[in-house]
Amino acid sequence: MKQPEDNKTMDFLNSEKRGRGRPRLPDALSDAQRARRYREKKQSRPAAIKRDAVTGNGSSTSPSRGMLESRVMLLNAENLRLSEALREALDRIAALEKALMRASGINVTRHGKPPSKKPVRNQR
Repeated sequence: MKQPEDNKTMDFLNSEKRGRGRPRLPDALSDAQRARRYREKKQSRPAAIKRDAVTGNGSSTSPSRGMLESRVMLLNAENLRLSEALREALDRIAALEKALMRASGINVTRHGKPPSKKPVRNQR
């Protein structure tokens, strides 16, 4: 038995054994309640674009074929613009690398690469 003023020693005789695992919350939902909430949320979400929407056989909630085609055209235009910007950036990088090689005294070939050093074979 421990002294009444002793607050450092644990009391093993009068303590309850704690159960295994994470303790349950008092307001925890049951499995059925969680499933019902999930179904309600799922119904309130907008419907996903179905495969029939592309062919034009979709329901009234699916986007029209014209909307899809205009979206595709916008994405193609953006892709073309980004491809051109990438091409310009790569050309600028190649020009800067070439200028750097010239400034550092490295010989540059016609293709913008330094000449390869071929290994010399032993001649007999």
